Amino acid sequence: MIHRDNHPMAYRMRGLVLAACFVSMFMSVGCIGGAAQLMYVLFGHKVDAEFPGFKDKRVAILTMADASSFGPDTLSETISRAVAIKLGNNIKKIDIVPQGEIADWMDVNGWGRPDHKELGKGVNADFVLVIELEDYGIHEGKTIYKGHSNIKIDVYDMNDDGRVVYSLGPDEFIFPRDGRPAIESSERKFEAFYLSRLADSVARHFHSFDSTEMAAMDSELMK
Repeated sequence: MIHRDNHPMAYRMRGLVLAACFVSMFMSVGCIGGAAQLMYVLFGHKVDAEFPGFKDKRVAILTMADASSFGPDTLSETISRAVAIKLGNNIKKIDIVPQGEIADWMDVNGWGRPDHKELGKGVNADFVLVIELEDYGIHEGKTIYKGHSNIKIDVYDMNDDGRVVYSLGPDEFIFPRDGRPAIESSERKFEAFYLSRLADSVARHFHSFDSTEMAAMDSELMK
């Protein structure tokens, strides 16, 4: 009698063994390129986090746009919330300070350029992630949507006297590179698409990701 094990774990194990056999076969005949391609198809291409220090930490996220100096603004809050969601979905046990708690601190201490060290202490954060956004726009002429902005990222470590432990930019973030005809989307829908992609671009510096999934996400967002 032939016994068939239908347990999902058995299928996964068989798949891994089969993949290993294929890789061994390719390498035994000198097909290193074929083996690498097979591994890429099976397992994707994982990119490690540039700064992996947010795990098990309490993180405050503050976005500063041109209008932020005068009070809370929708753009800054939208970006902060989107980045918070993406970090929360991809980093284990991260504790993200609620945006309302940060806004309360800013109401008391002012909406200019805050002292990030004092902000971190005020909301009991281990790290403060500051995203500075300049020259934001989503138009190229009257007939093309193209998101563009200059982004600077700094991470302040409250457990090291507020020292900057990670810094990036300012870098120009343009997406999509070739733009998108305005007749294919509403302004509101395109802006939501661009901000989602911008938040992905910021968040992925702090968690590992599969580059093939990012490409698929770009394709889906453009539909």
